[in-house]
Amino acid sequence: MSLIQDILSFHFSASRFAADATDLIAASTKRHIESVTREQQQIEIKHSGTGILKPLNPLLAYQVFISHADYGLDTLRKKFDTNGMVRQLAWALHYHPKGKYNSILQSKEYLNFALQILDERWGASMTIGVFETLLQHWNHPNAQMLRDFLAEKIKGYNGKRKTLLIIRNSRQFFLEKKGATSLSSDLLSHSRSLADACDFLELQGHMKHYAYFSEVAVAFVHFASRSPRFEDLMPGIMDFLQQHGQSSVAKRCLSKIIIRLKSSSMPDLREKVKVSALQLIGDPACDAYWKYESGAGASQEEIVEIKDAQQILNEWINQQFIDIFFRKLSMNYDRKTFWLRYAKYVSKFKIYSHQEVYHALANDLQIKQFLKDLKERFGFIQGVDKSQSALILVIKDYLFVEFSKTGGALYVYKPGNPKRPDILQKTLHRSDLCMQEIQNHLLQDGDEGRLIHSRGGWEYSLSQWMRQFLGVSV
Repeated sequence: MSLIQDILSFHFSASRFAADATDLIAASTKRHIESVTREQQQIEIKHSGTGILKPLNPLLAYQVFISHADYGLDTLRKKFDTNGMVRQLAWALHYHPKGKYNSILQSKEYLNFALQILDERWGASMTIGVFETLLQHWNHPNAQMLRDFLAEKIKGYNGKRKTLLIIRNSRQFFLEKKGATSLSSDLLSHSRSLADACDFLELQGHMKHYAYFSEVAVAFVHFASRSPRFEDLMPGIMDFLQQHGQSSVAKRCLSKIIIRLKSSSMPDLREKVKVSALQLIGDPACDAYWKYESGAGASQEEIVEIKDAQQILNEWINQQFIDIFFRKLSMNYDRKTFWLRYAKYVSKFKIYSHQEVYHALANDLQIKQFLKDLKERFGFIQGVDKSQSALILVIKDYLFVEFSKTGGALYVYKPGNPKRPDILQKTLHRSDLCMQEIQNHLLQDGDEGRLIHSRGGWEYSLSQWMRQFLGVSV
């Protein structure tokens, strides 16, 4: 084996390989990379007009830093011994590869090392990297370190780069912990829309997706919901949320708006908010869509607000489709009036109809916009003619089945009944909805059964039964 190694001039030493691995990139190669990087950055500056320096890739700086951070600050200084490498580090503070690895920002000790290295070789071109990290991680536990660092560096800046001047002149918005709240207040006092936030600060549009502007939006909506100009401010808020596109931010903002609209008479605005909430968050009957983890940015008060807004929105949708069912499919005023009174107790509903009826509803302008986002609330019924549909309401885990045709009884199934209809199924047969066992039991005689809609008495009987077995009353 040694002869072959001699012929090939190949002599491998595991210890030497491990020692050399920390300097795999030759100094000359590093200098060449830095030179090419600077050239590209200057081209970007010349043609973008922003004065923003961006690295080609933060991976190199991240790998070098993470590989040597545990050896201490002196070792890191030796590895980041050129301005180019330090500039790369400014953009690598929040970078981390996918998987188990953490960013430099995640460790207070690591971040302190990185900021010391930046401080020792500081150049104005490094500002934007640190600034972007701050805006993207505005509420991070270590964000105050970034604010303090930038405040010290930017206060003496007297150059001409536009973005750096914006940071310096608007430092009350960026370098104070309550800066996002201050900006939202300023936007309102200047009669500016939330959608104009980036333009107001003269920042690039992509930044509106950052965590900083999430907090601006939440604060703006908080103030707007208490403003007499609330209705006028709503278009800008809705535009921003659509552009921002983050469900977590939509939950925090729309919950405040929904609660505000509960006690106001703005039907057109309520419809727009319903549509936006369904698109940006999802069906309120599904808890998974509306769940907000504690510690994910929202306060405990906001988490309670989100839960309240979920219930209010669900009630609005219940009211809308109870009305649609009994006005368009059943045309029964008495039953519509009764169930609308209990809409707030309905946790979910599902309408089963003939396919032709479904397609007719899909062409109705009042309903069309909701079908895509509420598709799980519609299904198909078999074993009936196309004039027969069914509405299933779930209250306290009891299933109430109403048929559209006059003369059809109400069928009630208690929790735990293994034979009750499975509303997770897209298609059900009529026999699944009015099973023989239920037909043989009158609701008045027990905890499940059927109830005839007899003139002048069924509403009282059902109300009393619901008070007794469900504990609900209106």
